[in-house]
Amino acid sequence: AGWDCIVAGEVRGVRLVCVERLLPTDPVIQSLTSANPAVVLVTHANGDEEVDSCGPGVAGILLCHALPHLSHLALRSRQAKCPLVAIEDPALVKHARSLRDGGVHFVAQPGGNISLNKCDVTAQAGGGDSKQPRAPAQALVADRSAAGQVIDLVTLGNAEWASAVAVAGSKATACAQLAAMASDPRCGFAAPAGAVLPFGSMEAAARTVGADGRLSSLVDALELCAGDPGRAARLCDELQELARSLRPSSENLSQLGHLFDNDGGVVMVRSTGNAEDLAGLSAAGLYDSVSNVNPHDPNVLGAAVAEVWASLFTTRAVGSRAAAGVGQKDAAMAVLVQQMLVPEVSFILMTKHPMSNDSTVAYAELALGHGETLASGAVRGTPWRMSMNRAVPGEHRLDAVASFSSALVPSATGNGELVSRPVNSGSHWMTTDEPRRASLARELVNAGDLIEQKLGRNDGGARGAGNNNEPQHQDIEGCVTENGRVWIVQARPQP
Repeated sequence: AGWDCIVAGEVRGVRLVCVERLLPTDPVIQSLTSANPAVVLVTHANGDEEVDSCGPGVAGILLCHALPHLSHLALRSRQAKCPLVAIEDPALVKHARSLRDGGVHFVAQPGGNISLNKCDVTAQAGGGDSKQPRAPAQALVADRSAAGQVIDLVTLGNAEWASAVAVAGSKATACAQLAAMASDPRCGFAAPAGAVLPFGSMEAAARTVGADGRLSSLVDALELCAGDPGRAARLCDELQELARSLRPSSENLSQLGHLFDNDGGVVMVRSTGNAEDLAGLSAAGLYDSVSNVNPHDPNVLGAAVAEVWASLFTTRAVGSRAAAGVGQKDAAMAVLVQQMLVPEVSFILMTKHPMSNDSTVAYAELALGHGETLASGAVRGTPWRMSMNRAVPGEHRLDAVASFSSALVPSATGNGELVSRPVNSGSHWMTTDEPRRASLARELVNAGDLIEQKLGRNDGGARGAGNNNEPQHQDIEGCVTENGRVWIVQARPQP
């Protein structure tokens, strides 16, 4: 009790160090190396933290508050094979701090087998699953020949998978495939409509204002400044400032607005880069999306698109690509604009249980309101946690009841903001109505099976599949609206 294993592993004979946040610029983190590793006790996390970019010296992570098991930080730790435990008992936090700068033996296993004890320092990361080599990232492809166009998801969905990915990225291509699946009423879920500004659109916008030479030279300089974090940070700032000053053409903005004439609502403006949602490089939450955008206000829509372009050049994104061996000049950013939903309940679903690695059990975490609560971990608390038998859809176990006291919902202004409102998860039907929860579990398992069979056999999924030609398991995001309809908004290979 008081410990929560998020990523399993074991580390023996390394120091324990304390930091306020897990940042690669922290002097304590910078002092760690593969020859001088440490378990890191982190006071606060907001879900944006990178594990790989902190270097090989981070042998394990202890976080001093609860964290959703499917948050971005959890996924990054899982992909990096770095054991991660949330400490929910102040007495255990005190115990961990008492071991500061000494050697520890850290064990993190599902089911409560978690311990942190004093031992001699041997400066070796321990056994178990800890810090095994990660799968290599896929080679990056970007076909910029469609720059300056607006491609709706129906058109993108009709293209061959590899060709669509080359033009608009894996995320947009998967969303196009989901929309095509949802057009069949027998599939059991819906998917939002949308369109893409393809790769090369940012560069085309720069050419329009005569800034393409400067953009290219800054990216070239960024490629050459490995090992100089100060210069890299300055170049990132310049690149982001330049990207934020750019705008799609007025024709493109008008086309996007017209796509949502009959929708009457706001849109999500989302990243769809060539360095995310891949089998060896998920980059979960690494690039920005802007919520609650009015598609009929070209100033608001254009600024949101530019914000997504700029997220290609954050120090976190650049550092993550460098850690994965990806060249900065190879990275490209397209932008996906989709109908924004107003969820009653948001969920993240994995078709293989991420803690037990049992492929017969699907696992979901759910929360009221917008899915950012689950993905970022910025809102303190725990989600509903549900394990579901894939062989018997509807058969499930509620592993935890949500403790979030607030939910994120769109502001009334449509200016890209989400606002917090109080909620009572304890009285919600997810907590109190077992038959309704079982019905949702059935829908989630069925949707997961369909998506795994469809998307898990595409080029991106096949890279992660086993030799038995099984499809790649899927990491799926979606929501349930107040009318009870299940929507799927994203799917990618499960780390």
